[in-house]
Amino acid sequence: MNETSLGVRLLRLAIGAVVGFLVAAGAYLGWAAWANPDVRLKQPDWVQGAFDHSYWLPVLAVTLGGALLVGLVLWTAYRRLRNGEDLYEERLGRGLRRRGERFVDGE
Repeated sequence: MNETSLGVRLLRLAIGAVVGFLVAAGAYLGWAAWANPDVRLKQPDWVQGAFDHSYWLPVLAVTLGGALLVGLVLWTAYRRLRNGEDLYEERLGRGLRRRGERFVDGE
C-alpha cells in the first residue's frame, strides 16, 4: 500500500468522523434547545439597554459552522490527494520527512 492511498483512506475516515459529529452535535443541541428554550445569554456589562437573546442559536452556529469549516479543509485535502498531488511538495522550510526521506529543498 502506498502512502497516497493511506492518506486518502485516513481522510475519508476523518471526513466521516466530522459528518458523524455534525449529526450528533446537531441532534443534541436541537434536543437541548427544545427541552430548555428559556436559557438566555447573560447581558455583558458593556451593553446598554435591553438585552434578551437565546443561548442556543449562537452555540449551534459556532459548533456546526466550525465543524463545517474543518470538513471543508479535510475535503479539500482529500480531493488533492485523490488527484495525485503531493501535499508536501511546496512546503516551506527545511526538515526531514517521515521514513528517512531526503530534505525538501533537494539536498
